[in-house]
Amino acid sequence: MKTLASCTALEFLTQTNKVRKRAEAWLNLIDLKGIYERCPVPGKDADAKVRGRWNAEFMAALYDASMGRCPRETVELLGVMMFMEPAEALAMPSTDLIRGAEELLNSPEVTGFFMSWLKSAVQRIFDTAEPSTSKSSGPAEAAT
Repeated sequence: MKTLASCTALEFLTQTNKVRKRAEAWLNLIDLKGIYERCPVPGKDADAKVRGRWNAEFMAALYDASMGRCPRETVELLGVMMFMEPAEALAMPSTDLIRGAEELLNSPEVTGFFMSWLKSAVQRIFDTAEPSTSKSSGPAEAAT
C-alpha cells in the first residue's frame, strides 16, 4: 500500500498539498478550537497530575469528534494520506486502514513534517476565529 511514508519526493509534495487542504477542513469540522475551549490547557506551573488529566480529557474530546461525530471525514483524511479517493478509503477493511495509519505514524519524517504543519494550521484557526473567553492561550501552551 502506498502511503506518504513510501512514495517519491514528487508524490509526497503533491499529495501533502491535498492532505493539507482536507486536513484544514477536517480541523474546522471537528471544531478543534471548541475542544480547546472546553478543555482549557493548564498553565505551565501545573503539576503532572493536572496535565495528565487535561491530556486525557482533551484526547477523549478529540476522539469523540473525530471518531464519533465525523468518522467518515476522518477515514477520508487517512485515505488521502494513502493516495486513495474517498470512496476507496471508506470501503477499505479496517485492518488495512490501521496498517496504513501505523506506517505513517512510525515514520518520524512524515510525522515531523505534519506536526510542523499542524502547529501553523492550528494557530491560523485560533487567529481567525472569534476571540476565546478561555484563560488558556491555546494549543501552543499545551506543547510546552
